[in-house]
Amino acid sequence: MDGWRGPLTYLNYLSVTSSTKGPMGSKNPENLNPTGLVSDKQAAVNASDSERASRSWEVEQKYIVQDADQLQRRLQDAGYVLVGTEEHEDIYFRHPVRDFRQTDEALRLRKLNDRLLITYKGQRLEAVVKTRPEIELSLRAEECGSWEQLLQCLGFAEVERVRKQRSIFKATASGDELSLRIIISLDRVQGLGDFAEIELIVADAGRLHEAQSAIELQASALQLTQVQPRSYLSQLLAKKGRT
Repeated sequence: MDGWRGPLTYLNYLSVTSSTKGPMGSKNPENLNPTGLVSDKQAAVNASDSERASRSWEVEQKYIVQDADQLQRRLQDAGYVLVGTEEHEDIYFRHPVRDFRQTDEALRLRKLNDRLLITYKGQRLEAVVKTRPEIELSLRAEECGSWEQLLQCLGFAEVERVRKQRSIFKATASGDELSLRIIISLDRVQGLGDFAEIELIVADAGRLHEAQSAIELQASALQLTQVQPRSYLSQLLAKKGRT
């Protein structure tokens, strides 16, 4: 695990995802071509103000948790309540001709309780904040095996499976508008341990810094200090010597 980082380093690892909500709540970036790839990276970075205004932004940060029970008590004391639990099995795939490690992309099938989601994560753009497009679609859970076979027939190969239990907490106590919209997920990841993800969705790109500050403030209040910038997938691969 990474070493402890001082409070001034949180902002460096805040992950911000640009997305739009499509039918049935799916996320569909506006600046993607039909293949799901950013056709002009710099053009996307230099998008007009009106284009940026039509997007929603996901700001999130992941922290290593040393004592999950203690964190849950702190969440309760801070006015958070448990609103749901989820079982995740994430299946990541390797592209037949493109190295996702080099292009900073990902393709994932997620089994979530009795649901199935397929997600494409695009390349992070060169911007002030970490920004990446994401497309997520809901599928029929009973068709998971068929989707795995379909992807394999197209040349995709399974890389790794990430399994975790997720407990989701939302704020109920009084506070400012952004703080009340924060979602905190407590994850127990098989083979890695416990983590907390603090997430906030904002519709206005002009509020990104405010959202990042709100996450920093909440992390400090919960005594979360050990930032983990790497994904669960990259951590598992590193642990198995497959980086």
